[in-house]
Amino acid sequence: MASCEDVDLVLAGQTVEVFPDLIFIILTAVVGVVLPLLFAFLFLKEIGKKRVQKSERVIGNTPRTVTEDWAGVEEDGIYYAGGAARQTTSAYKKMQKQRKSMKVSLEMDAVVYTNESTQDTAMEHDEDETEGEEEEFETYTSIVTILSKSGMSTKARDKALEELYIQDIRDSWTLQSDIHKEKTSAFFVLLQVMLGKFVASERITETYAKEFVEQYQEKMKECEGEILSDLKKVEQDLKENSRDSLEVEEELELKRPEFSRRLAAVVDSLSAEMRDDLQKNSGLSTDEVEALSEKLSKHMTTAEKLIGEDVEDQSVVLQDRLSKRQALAQQYSDMTARESQGTQTRIVEMKNILSDAVDDQKMTQSQVESILKDYEENLAAVEENYRSELQRQSAELQQKLKHHREAAMAKLQDKHSKEQEKLQQAVTTVVNPSDIVQAHHDLQQQHRSEYNDLVDELDYTEAEALSVARKKLSETQKEEADQVAEKMVAMLAEETRLSEKEAQKMMKKHQANCQAFEEQLMKEKQEQSEMLQKKIQERKAAWEKEKEKNKVEQQQLTVEQEKTVTKVLDSQTGLEEEARKRILQQHEQNTAALNNHLNLTRMRQQKLIEAKLAKRKARMEALKEQQKTEVNNAENEEEAEALKEQHEEELRTELAEYNKEHEKTVAVFRSKIAIETAEMLKVQDQQMGELLGKLQVGQARRRAVIERQDKAIQELQEKLVDTVGDNSKVPEQKTERIIQKHLREVEEVQEKMREAREHQAKILREKYENQKIMREKTLLAQLDENRVKTAKSKQRELSTNALEVLSRIYEEKKQEQAIKQMEQEMKSEMLHQKQEMDRQLEEALKRELEEREKDFLGDLAAVSELRKEELTELVSAAVEDGGGNEGDAKAIKKDLMKRMKNAKSRPDDDDEDFVEEKRSKKKKKGKKK
Repeated sequence: MASCEDVDLVLAGQTVEVFPDLIFIILTAVVGVVLPLLFAFLFLKEIGKKRVQKSERVIGNTPRTVTEDWAGVEEDGIYYAGGAARQTTSAYKKMQKQRKSMKVSLEMDAVVYTNESTQDTAMEHDEDETEGEEEEFETYTSIVTILSKSGMSTKARDKALEELYIQDIRDSWTLQSDIHKEKTSAFFVLLQVMLGKFVASERITETYAKEFVEQYQEKMKECEGEILSDLKKVEQDLKENSRDSLEVEEELELKRPEFSRRLAAVVDSLSAEMRDDLQKNSGLSTDEVEALSEKLSKHMTTAEKLIGEDVEDQSVVLQDRLSKRQALAQQYSDMTARESQGTQTRIVEMKNILSDAVDDQKMTQSQVESILKDYEENLAAVEENYRSELQRQSAELQQKLKHHREAAMAKLQDKHSKEQEKLQQAVTTVVNPSDIVQAHHDLQQQHRSEYNDLVDELDYTEAEALSVARKKLSETQKEEADQVAEKMVAMLAEETRLSEKEAQKMMKKHQANCQAFEEQLMKEKQEQSEMLQKKIQERKAAWEKEKEKNKVEQQQLTVEQEKTVTKVLDSQTGLEEEARKRILQQHEQNTAALNNHLNLTRMRQQKLIEAKLAKRKARMEALKEQQKTEVNNAENEEEAEALKEQHEEELRTELAEYNKEHEKTVAVFRSKIAIETAEMLKVQDQQMGELLGKLQVGQARRRAVIERQDKAIQELQEKLVDTVGDNSKVPEQKTERIIQKHLREVEEVQEKMREAREHQAKILREKYENQKIMREKTLLAQLDENRVKTAKSKQRELSTNALEVLSRIYEEKKQEQAIKQMEQEMKSEMLHQKQEMDRQLEEALKRELEEREKDFLGDLAAVSELRKEELTELVSAAVEDGGGNEGDAKAIKKDLMKRMKNAKSRPDDDDEDFVEEKRSKKKKKGKKK
């Protein structure tokens, strides 16, 4: 038969007569058969493409709710243990239809891949080349890549699992970066809202507010860009000096917290810079700027708490994702092992059947060896074809799904950007800053949830796509293996003494044995899946246990910090209530920020420890496999026993090294977290010290102003009394009534304060007694429980009555001491509460008396009949005598005018003439009726 090249040569060198009828028949065949098939193929391919695109649209927008872990679901040849089952909502049903559409498309693509010429598109993908492609996906390693590597050698599988850990650690750092972005975004959104209030009251212009926010946003980006650039440079240097990716991540983790602190410090430094800028250039008063700064800090504390709640949820999401990906990789590796085992079983079963024929003298040993060799070569060719085709299709799927993932991520990012812009536009209409804090966090939370859903969906889609291709190829491989077995019938009939019927019977037995083995493999698969699910649950439980342990440490740190802040506030006896609230608010924000930072740092450290543990376990497993091979290759039992002893020693050494390295890693990380905590607390203590100093300065300034104004008011009071007394137009009786009224109001205020103090003292005593009873009960119950435990532990030791008596006396004394200590602590606590209550009542009394003094001045000024100019001169003289300044004079005059106006508009019920006139008017109205 001539090849295509031969035909081309004939057509080029000779003239061939072709009948017109033959041409017509050929053209008719082409038009009638070939073209419709071509159009049908293109049409189906286009339909598949559109369905894939439609599926891409659905993936990013379909709401999904994770309800429970799968016990295990078999789909398209891949067992998804530890996955997530979705609620069957109407939206999800629609997504299932789209997934089926995509599955059809993927099946079509798999058929196309299978039928294409391997000479045109085949790619050589041995283990070294695959490892060399790591840098292609710098920020993400696709599931197809991971699964493909998992199906290669043990070394490639271990490398794939290591990549999963590294990807997970990087995702954790990405989460921390996203959290920082959310905080800075919330900060500027709040700043816009608060400046908008000053714009509405025309204290600043809209242009100034907008340019101010944009200016500091740009500064923030520049500072963050420099820090992240430095971190990138550190990462590049580490990669150049080390080829081990896990070692690079470990070194990076030791350096990342420093950059995280630098990013947090940028926000604090720019906040201080903005405050100074507003005081100098905005035209706002110092008090207005301080109030804005205080509100900003208050709402950022709320934002920090909301972020803290989300951090825990996101850590669970990352851990679940890692578990799912590890399960997929492990199952894919197990699937490859089962396939190789199946091929070896076919050979062994064939060897056993042919050996039986030799025993029956139907075949010679040389015939068996020759036939078995051909059989092995044919099966090896089938398996090699399967492996190379699977690698080729995996590589092509990797590229296709990479573009699919990038498109889906870009689309989601575009959606998120538009939603973020809408929120920014809504900022100008927000009145309550708390609303925008919650709305901003809800949007960020929604975006993270949508991103996580999309990542899970893409992982599932990629695994499903590879599963479709592998299933098709696996079926083809099985068919080809069966064909090889069928050809053996003819070979056995021709080359041996077996009849065709006997050869067929032999092959049926062979196929039945192979089928039984496949069923056994399915049982093993189920057992492996159950074991894998159990490991996932154990890992999850260990993770939860570590999280609880960290939470306890965190709570202890929080309690210690609260005690420290309380001591600081107790030492500041003269500090105002507002200043105390501000310090507690700052402490609350610092605590939330510290907890969030430590949670994320501990999470990454735990992941690194797990990754190193997995790597060491993989080394030990590889060592065991190598040792097993050496033992199997031993020439005699003595050599085998010697090798086993040597191997046991090697394993002990390896295990000791692992334990040593593990302890060292844990110690390094614990030391690092302690240093991190100390560094952050040091910075926070410095911030608290600066805040306390600023508040004390502000308080001293306000008190100086108040003292000056008090002196000026006393001077003004004396001058007004003298002026009114000397004024003959004002009746002396009326003046006397105003003075008596003022003295009576002062006595009433003092009496109310005395009653309030007694009432508060009574409540405090009752509270003390109730708490004492409750604490005594709790303490006694705890002591009884401890005594029972001690008695049980010492029951064997106490053999005489004397020892029992001594033990009881010891327990009673211990109980008395515990109760006394509790009473002392409660008395100290009560004394502190009483002092705090007295201080608050004193401040309230002082404020109330000051108000009464000012009302008294207003009443006197109202009856003095002084002109505005005379009153202004009187105020100025009083302020000058009291050591005040022009600002004090303006403030006192403004307040006096307001109170004088209120006094004139208020009817004087103490005026007897007025009361009598009012009564006479009522009597006249009664007579008319």
